[in-house]
Amino acid sequence: MKFDMDYIAHHNRLTLMNSYYKIAIAMGLMIITLILNNLYFDVIIFALMLILIVGVARISFKSYLKFISIPAVFTILTCVFLLFFFGTGNIVWDSHFYGIAIRQDAVDLAIYTFFRIFACFSCLGFLGLTTPIAEVLHSLEVIKVPKIVIEIALLMYNTIFIFLNEIDI
Repeated sequence: MKFDMDYIAHHNRLTLMNSYYKIAIAMGLMIITLILNNLYFDVIIFALMLILIVGVARISFKSYLKFISIPAVFTILTCVFLLFFFGTGNIVWDSHFYGIAIRQDAVDLAIYTFFRIFACFSCLGFLGLTTPIAEVLHSLEVIKVPKIVIEIALLMYNTIFIFLNEIDI
């Protein structure tokens, strides 16, 4: 199965919902997630976006997993890096090799980082999987985002999907 984000954005139950509402929901929850710095809120936002994407919009769970798989790899690598190379608290695990150890505050930081990234990316996924890119860019134009920013966003979007089509994901 080839992943076609444009097809998914055009064929789900939330496609006809006003794009301004979807942008406000996605960006509002993402900003609140970044401001609050609360693990429980991050988990709730991730779960809420999952319910909206899979349950309400009726986008298949397999498509959602495919969408989130690449950022998940980078998130996991980042959290592993945080585990081994950050922290100053109590040692949870010691490798006895060049002082590499996992400390409690590094575990906490990795967990907070993981869920914060997934909460924010789920908000972007909600917007990207339920709203066609033309509507998003038109909405940005209406709210007076500079034209050069919109053009760059469109070029990046096209380049990413040309690349994905070439590597046949």
